[in-house]
Amino acid sequence: MKNYIKPTLYSISRTLLFTFLIYNIGISNQALIFIATYLFYCCITILIGRKHALNYIYCIIILLPTILIDASVFITYPARVPLRFPFATIFPVLGYITGLLYLRPSKIYLAAIIAMVGILGYFSWVYWVPDMLYTAWTEKSFKLASPKLLRGNYFVTVNGDSVNIKDTIHTDCILYENYFVGCPACEKKYPSLKALNDTFIGKPFSTVMICGAITSFEKFKAHAEKNKYNGITFLYDKNSNVFPNGERVSPFPLEILSNKDSIISSVEGYSLEFQERYLRERIALINKLTKE
Repeated sequence: MKNYIKPTLYSISRTLLFTFLIYNIGISNQALIFIATYLFYCCITILIGRKHALNYIYCIIILLPTILIDASVFITYPARVPLRFPFATIFPVLGYITGLLYLRPSKIYLAAIIAMVGILGYFSWVYWVPDMLYTAWTEKSFKLASPKLLRGNYFVTVNGDSVNIKDTIHTDCILYENYFVGCPACEKKYPSLKALNDTFIGKPFSTVMICGAITSFEKFKAHAEKNKYNGITFLYDKNSNVFPNGERVSPFPLEILSNKDSIISSVEGYSLEFQERYLRERIALINKLTKE
C-alpha cells in the first residue's frame, strides 16, 4: 500500500489544481471545458499507463479523485446536480477509457466507450441538456445601480400619473417584469405571471410590469388596458433610468425578484419549454420569501 500513497497524493493534488484552473481561467463555453477535461484525462492515463506498465491500480488512482470531487456537489451545491455530477463526470471517465484503449486495444474498452457515448447521448437529450439550459437561464445575475433603485424610481401609470413604487406597492416581496410591447417572449411569459399572481393572492407579494421607453406610451397604455389583471400593476418607465448607465435590457423580458429591497434573483428571456419548472421553482422561492 505504501507504494500507492505518493501517487494518490499526486493524483488528488493534480485533480484539485486542474479543476480549479479549468473552471476559473475564464472559459465561458461549457462544451470547451468538457472537451479539455476529456483530453486531459486521456493524456494523463496514457502517460501514467506507459510509465507504470499499465498498472490498473495507478490508473484507478488517476480517476477516483475527480469522481469524488464532482460527487461532492450533492452536499456543497445540489443545484449543480445533474450538470456537474454525473454529466460533467462522464468526460474524464470517457477520456480515461480512451487512454486505456490506446494503450491496450481491447474490444471491452471499445464496447465501454460506445456504451458510454450512447448513454451520454440519451441522457443529454432527455435530461441533462434541458437542465443545463435551464440552469444557465436562471443563474444569470443582473445588477442594478442600487438595490433600492426600483423602489425609489418614479414611473407613469396607465392614467398618466407619476408614482413611486415605494409609496404605491406595500409588500416586501415584489416581482418586477421589464418588457416591451410586441416582445414575443414577454407575451408567452405573461400567463405564467398571472398564474404566480393567482397563487399568492392575499399574501405579501406583488407583480409589477414595467414597460420601457422602447415602446411609446400610447402603445403601453393600450396593451396594459387589454391585459389588465387583478393584482398586477402596469407601469411605464418614460426615462429608462432603471438600469445603470442607461443600459438597455437584452433579451427581454427581464425579471427581477426582490425582497425587502434586496435583489433575490434575475431571469432574462423566456421559453415555454421551461414553463412548468419555472412556475414550480418560483412558487417555492416566493413561498419561502413571504414566510420570512
